[in-house]
Amino acid sequence: MPVYQNQRFIQSAVTSVLAQRGVIAEVIISDDASSDETFNSAIQAARKWFASHGSDHRLVMRKGSKRLWRDHLALLVDHASCDIVCQAHGDDESHPDRARALVGVFRALPNAALLTSEVIAMDEDGGSAVNEWLVNSDVSYARYDFESIINGHTYLIGAAQSWRRNLVDRFKRLDRDFAAVAHDRILPFRSSLVGDVYLVKAPLIKRRDYAGAAHKLMFDEPETNGRFGWSLVWMTHLDAMLRDLDQARSMALVTDGLYAQLANTIRKLSQDCSERLLESYRVQTRSGRQIAWVDDATLVKLRKSRAN
Repeated sequence: MPVYQNQRFIQSAVTSVLAQRGVIAEVIISDDASSDETFNSAIQAARKWFASHGSDHRLVMRKGSKRLWRDHLALLVDHASCDIVCQAHGDDESHPDRARALVGVFRALPNAALLTSEVIAMDEDGGSAVNEWLVNSDVSYARYDFESIINGHTYLIGAAQSWRRNLVDRFKRLDRDFAAVAHDRILPFRSSLVGDVYLVKAPLIKRRDYAGAAHKLMFDEPETNGRFGWSLVWMTHLDAMLRDLDQARSMALVTDGLYAQLANTIRKLSQDCSERLLESYRVQTRSGRQIAWVDDATLVKLRKSRAN
């Protein structure tokens, strides 16, 4: 669970992870140099849970002295000792059977490299259109094809993903030099090159949707239109996929025919992004692109200017 500035929501997020049942998990909660009380609130939530319920889970907590940004996830994977890595975010909530369900599917599908799940949206106050959050003891699943993965299916988001690190680690480390953004899209694509990617047909995550959510704070530059920023992000996804595809061919993970098919699909999507950027907004060289995160105040100002 990589967290940052999640003071308002961290206690429910931590509790939902420690409440996992049916498996014994290694829980790593890492604060990325937050300036608020995120870390202290996380400690309080953990202490309260252990005092009231006890737990067989192994809990590790850390606080960084400087921001790691997108390198944060890679650091946590390096610290993890388990083969199956499951993401959790500091403003979301995991179903208490989430880990059990995922481990069960991984056991049933030896060739599965990455699993994602259905997601329930909740608002800033934790409200949801779904009153009962039920997960059956036996969950069903469906395999993603390459087209769905490349185009970015709805549920292929980081908050819902878990993967076998011994498979995904065959590729380059995910850091800012490799891809400034796009972990959500790169990991499923990597997994599809070494194994299979499945959707678990059960709502294992409640994802908080609010103005300050991380997935709403990504833009290339504050003055540009939002569609420009997201198109630029998407091009970064596609560039990273091409690099992974080249590496997969060098390791003989894909045939020449599949390589050509996937490369053509990715290049076509990348060209579509380029045309949209050039025709609709303004010229910006790909070599000079920068993806920036903005704070809440800047985001509000930005949205008001765009609305006008």
